[in-house]
Amino acid sequence: MRLKFSDCVLDLSARQLERANKIVPLEPKMYELLEVLIKRRPAVVSNNELDELLWPKVYVARTSLTRLVSELRSVLGDAPRDSRIIRTAYKAGYAFCADVTAQPARSAAATIEVLWRKQAMPLTEGEHIAGRDAECSLVIEGSTVSRRHARITVAHGAATIE
Repeated sequence: MRLKFSDCVLDLSARQLERANKIVPLEPKMYELLEVLIKRRPAVVSNNELDELLWPKVYVARTSLTRLVSELRSVLGDAPRDSRIIRTAYKAGYAFCADVTAQPARSAAATIEVLWRKQAMPLTEGEHIAGRDAECSLVIEGSTVSRRHARITVAHGAATIE
């Protein structure tokens, strides 16, 4: 399902965010935060629940969630004082407040995907950089993965990995 809000489109099946018709790389926790907030809109999701969903069975400081929300707002073109997308419910949590419209799925579905820890990451035609770096189009968390680990090129239904 593709959900349009502001100048963004969130493709839940592809786990991708587009802003101004360009794919925006999101680190996994940032994507999870956006997905939780948009699926539960317009309800406020409590800080404690977000902590448990994003960092299960791990203690993290409140600043971790605050930083993640701040980074997500920046990617979405939102601001805390004039929030049009993510609303802060002070000392309670956060809520997705933008108007959302469903869009039809893209007709050309990806036939090639990378599977990492039970998460499928579809690959479209073109070049994809996989690694730990948030700038990579395929962000892969793992201690054995380098910042820019591999280049995957998809052309005519085939993939080449360097």
